[in-house]
Amino acid sequence: MAEMHYSRGCRLFSENRQGRCRFGGVALFRPGADIKESMQGLRRFPAFLVFLLAVAGPLPVAAQAGAQLEAAAAHPIGTDQLRAERLLGGLQYPSSAAFLPDGRLVILQLGGDVLLWDARSPPKVAGKLGVEMVGERGLLGLAVDPKFSESGRLYLYYSTAGKQRVGYAVLDAKTHKLGPVTDLVTGLAADRDHNGGGIAFGPDGLLYFGTGDSGCSRSRPPGDGENYLGTCLTRLEGKISRIDRDGGIPAGNPLVGSAEVTACPTGSDCEGVRSLPDQAVKAAPRGEIYNWGLRNPWRFTFDEQTGYLWIGDVGEVTWEEITVSTGPAQHHGWPWREGVRGASNYRCAESTPGFGNCVEPAFAYSHFEEPADGQGAIVGGVFTNHCSWPTPFRGSYWFGDFSKDRIWMLAVNSERTGVVGTRLVAVEDAGGPVHFFTGPDGTLYYLAHLAGELWALRPGHPAACDQQPTRGTSHTASSSAEGGAKQSGPGCGCSAMPSSRPGSAVVSLCLALLLGLLRRTRDV
Repeated sequence: MAEMHYSRGCRLFSENRQGRCRFGGVALFRPGADIKESMQGLRRFPAFLVFLLAVAGPLPVAAQAGAQLEAAAAHPIGTDQLRAERLLGGLQYPSSAAFLPDGRLVILQLGGDVLLWDARSPPKVAGKLGVEMVGERGLLGLAVDPKFSESGRLYLYYSTAGKQRVGYAVLDAKTHKLGPVTDLVTGLAADRDHNGGGIAFGPDGLLYFGTGDSGCSRSRPPGDGENYLGTCLTRLEGKISRIDRDGGIPAGNPLVGSAEVTACPTGSDCEGVRSLPDQAVKAAPRGEIYNWGLRNPWRFTFDEQTGYLWIGDVGEVTWEEITVSTGPAQHHGWPWREGVRGASNYRCAESTPGFGNCVEPAFAYSHFEEPADGQGAIVGGVFTNHCSWPTPFRGSYWFGDFSKDRIWMLAVNSERTGVVGTRLVAVEDAGGPVHFFTGPDGTLYYLAHLAGELWALRPGHPAACDQQPTRGTSHTASSSAEGGAKQSGPGCGCSAMPSSRPGSAVVSLCLALLLGLLRRTRDV
C-alpha cells in the first residue's frame, strides 16, 4: 500500500504533489501535474450538444413550477466562515467511508482495499475484495450495520465479473480483519458505466441501494434517451431498491403483491436495452424496487429531520439534478426527462400506470457552466444538521460535482422537499470529490478521489452547542451506524490528527474545538 500522509490543516502534502491551500469557496487543493488519471467513464461531450441544449426550447410549465434551476454559482462562502482541514493523504482512489461505533473510520479504495483508521497512526488494511476495476467499476459503496455491535457487518456495493453485487462482510472484533462477503443481491448489470454504488440504511432500519441504468445511451438530448431500464419494473437497474439486513424483501415495498407489470427489455447488451418496453408484454416485478426513473443514483442520503431521501442523479448530456423521494413508488423521470427538460411529466404515468407523474427535481444545473464546460457528474451529499453549525449552514445541503471539481452548499426550504436561494461555493479544486459524510460531532467530511485525500469542513465560528456527539453515527450518502461505544477515533472531533509536531497535535486541536464550542458567536 502506498505511503500515507496525514496532517492537521493544509500544511503537509505528499512530496510528489504540489498544491495550493485556500479556503472559503476558493481552492483548497489543486492536484499537481502528476495526477493525470481519472475515474473512467465520465463523459466528455461533443460541441454540437451545445446546439441541442440551445434548441431544446423554453422550460415546460411543470418544470418552472416544481424545480429550481440555476445556470451558475458564483457566490463563495467567506474565508472566515468555513474551516478546512486535510486529515489524510496517500490514499489510492478512495471511494467511500463511514464511522464505526468506536469512532474508527472505515475507508474503501476503488481497487478493493478496506482500510481502518484511528487517526493516531496510518490506516491499516482490514481486508481486500477481488473487484473488477474497469470503467466506473470497483469497490463503490459502504454502509455500517445499525446492529454493528452485535453483528460486525459492513455492507458493500462492489463490481465483479461484469456485474454489480450487494453483500456484507463481518469485521472481526479481535483481529480487526474482514471476513468473506456474503452476497445478498447479484447480477446487477455493469455493461459500460452508470453503475450506481450508493448504499445506506434508512431511518426504518432497512438497506437502500442505488443502481445505475448500465449506460448504453449515445449522448441523446433530454426526452430522447435510449436506455429504458429505469422506467420498467422487472429489473433493478436505474432504481433505488430496499431490502432488509439479510436480503429479504420488506412487506411494505410498493411492488409486493403485484402479479405482473410491463416487462423490461430482456437483452443483456446495449442493443437489448434500447428496445421500448411493450405494454402488452407482462412479467413479475422485482419486489426490491422502492423508486425508479433514475439514470445513475450513485450517491444519496436521508435527511435526519424528515426521513426524505435526497438523491444525486447524474445526467446524460445537459443536466445534473438533485431529486427528493418523499416515499415509495415514485418515478423520477429518466429516460423521459433529464433535469427539467424532455417529454411531458405525464409520460411517467403512461409508462408505469398507476404510479403517478414524474417527480420533478428539487434542483438542476447545466453541464454547460464553467468549469468543465460540457461535463458534469453530480455527487449527492449530506446535511449539516448538528447544532454546532450556525445560520445559514445549519440544516443546509452540501454536494459536489466530480467533473467540475467543486463542492457547493444549498439552503433547504421549510418543508425540506426542495431548496431556496443560490448555491454557495464551498470548495474549488477539490481533488475529485466522490463521497460526503458527517461525523458524530457534526463535522462534514469528504473524500477526494483523484488527490487520494480525506478532508474535513467545519464552521469558522461554531455556534454554542450542548448537543453531545452521537456516538459512532455517520450520516452519509452511503452509511449509517448505531451508537453505544466510547469514541476514540476521528469521529469524536478531538482525536490526535498527527502532524509535523505530533506531540502538540491533540492539544491544539482539542483546545481549538473547546474554545469554539464555548464562545457564543454571531450568525453568519
